Amino acid sequence: MLPNRICVIWFDPAFTGARTTTYTVILALSMFMMVAHVHYAYSMSGEPCLGCGFRTAVRLLLQGDIAGSVILNQLILPAVVFTCFALIDTLAIFRDRRSKVQRTTSVELQK
Repeated sequence: MLPNRICVIWFDPAFTGARTTTYTVILALSMFMMVAHVHYAYSMSGEPCLGCGFRTAVRLLLQGDIAGSVILNQLILPAVVFTCFALIDTLAIFRDRRSKVQRTTSVELQK
């Protein structure tokens, strides 16, 4: 079963460095998009790109206007879900690292 294999690989302790690197790169790119005033051209069909209005949608979301944010760019919902997942996963990684350090320290003190 593919989902079980993905979960086993994703939560493998050896993979935590790759997870934190992935989150850091995505965060850096997101911050760059929020700060840099880059205008993306429309596609060949005349439709706006997927990122159009995302910066304003994030600002509206931070101001508490959830409906306005979703109306402006529907990709804000998956972005919020991913951000929450990444934050919880990063906190779990740091908690696991801290507990390993505490266990190692307590074993060394017992010797």
